[in-house]
Formats: sequence, structure tokens, C-alpha cells
Amino acid sequence: MGDLLIYKNDTTQVYRLILEQYFKQAGYTDNGQLFGFSFRGDGMQASTNCWRGYQAMYKVEHDSLFLIHILRCGEFRYKRNSLDIVTSDKRMEEIFKDRVVDHKVFIDWYSGDINIPDGKFLRFDGIFHRSFEREISLTIHKGILNAVVNLQNYVDHPNRINRRYGDSIKKVFYENIMHADLNWLLTVDEIYPNFKIMIGKNGSIEKVTMINVLGDDETSEFDRKQYRHFHRSIMRQVRMLRFDILKDEGKKIVETIYLEMSYDSNDKSWTYRNW
Repeated sequence: MGDLLIYKNDTTQVYRLILEQYFKQAGYTDNGQLFGFSFRGDGMQASTNCWRGYQAMYKVEHDSLFLIHILRCGEFRYKRNSLDIVTSDKRMEEIFKDRVVDHKVFIDWYSGDINIPDGKFLRFDGIFHRSFEREISLTIHKGILNAVVNLQNYVDHPNRINRRYGDSIKKVFYENIMHADLNWLLTVDEIYPNFKIMIGKNGSIEKVTMINVLGDDETSEFDRKQYRHFHRSIMRQVRMLRFDILKDEGKKIVETIYLEMSYDSNDKSWTYRNW
């Protein structure tokens, strides 16, 4: 769960640890109580999607960035018309003391970009960061808004393979490697391959690694030669694939995809599943 930002007339989630930067600069240490502040005791609860136990709310006002609330997880989502402003003010006063002016704190400690979603969801890093096809990037310097830039994180080429959502990339890869001879894998103690696929910045496959196919110890040279032959066969099938361009914060990125294969001995067929 990201923090909240009010920009113009819209409120959206943003994924920058701005308040945590203040804690770090001020020398607070995290003793399992949110950098020394025991917010969990006043009803603030951490969870897998709100691991910090709270949600900060910011606002851009007159080209300046302010902290206006520190809320319980999900409070804005479920009680946006009845926010507990009194408790939020107490939390901010506990941290910022006399820096709280008119129920807000000027964020002069933060310099960097804050990206606002302006398109469909694109990627999640599994921890905190999310990216979107289009974003509005606000450049902040010591709390002052200096620039606003529109970012495009997805380049859709008409003659390339879609890599927007779901498992389309894995499906394409699976369909192509099925042209290689997979039967050799059945002789390797029935250990089926997990493929690690690296798609480069320009949308082509740069590297394919097969995990858990051959061990490092009790493997014959014949097996290793077979493995190399099989790997070359895989690369021949996928090297001509071209995918749409993926970016993060407006910059081209390398993306790693994992694909796990399994073999059904009854149907005598290969399948794959998502990790």
C-alpha cells in the first residue's frame, strides 16, 4: 500500500518512502515500532500490504510539498469522509513538534521525483514499487516543485509481442521452446527445468538460463554436452522474438521472467505454470 498524494484535484497512491527519509536523516532507529514511534498502539496495524503500519498523506500546494496526515492503514480507503484528524495531528506533533504549522509540515528534507499514475498498471516489484504505462513525474527539490514531466513506460510496436499483462510472455516463450527436443530432460532424474529469461532493454531475449537441470557434482561430461546442445536449441527458437519496450520511470529496463516446466507422464505432454 503506497502513500497518498493530493495533486491538483486528484488523490492517488504514490510509492516513495518520503517520511522514512526524514526518520533516517533525523537519526531515528527502527526498533520494530515504526522508527521509535509506537503507532500500532493507537490502532495502527501492519499487514503484508501495509508493512509500515501507517499511510502518509501529502499535498502539493502552491508548488510546495506538505505532509498533511499520518493515517491508519486503509483509513482513507474506507473512511475518507470521516478521517481521524485529531489523532493524525497528534502523530505529526509527536514527530515534528513545532514544525507542524496549520495542521501540515513542509517537506523540506525531500529532493527527488514523485511519479503519479496516469495510465494502466504495468508492473509490481513484489515489495513496494509499482509502475504504470503512463505517469506524471513531479521533480521536487527540498520540498519545492521544480518541474512536471509526462512519462511513457510502455512502447507498443505493431510488429512486436505484447508484454503488458498476465502471462502472455510466458505463454509465447513456452510455445516456442516446445519446438526444441525436451525429451532429453526426462532422462535427468526427472528434474524439470525452471527457465530464467532475460529480456533486454530493446525487447529482445538476451539470455536464457535453465535452473535445476544439472547439478555441479555427479554429472557426466555426456550430460553436460547434451545440456549445451539443448540450451543452443532453446536459444535458436527464441532469439528472434521481439517484445514491446518496457520502461520504468521513463527509462528502458531489463526484465527477468521465470517459467517453470512440468511433464505429465499420463498425457505425455509438457506444461508450464507461473511463479
